[in-house]
Amino acid sequence: MDTKKRSIGKSISWRLIATTNGVLVAYAVTGNFASGFKIGIIGNITGMIMYYIHERVWNHIKWERR
Repeated sequence: MDTKKRSIGKSISWRLIATTNGVLVAYAVTGNFASGFKIGIIGNITGMIMYYIHERVWNHIKWERR
């Protein structure tokens, strides 16, 4: 089972990658970097919270765990 600190670290590192992707996709759709950046930041905040919750829930699921 991962510690809470490890789950937070994994959340942050993943969000950096996902935010970069989100900003690029939003920029490609809107054609506006400022809008793309805002969308990416909002997605980063909500995504990090949701990923942390996802990790903590999966730590309680025994399926395929050895």
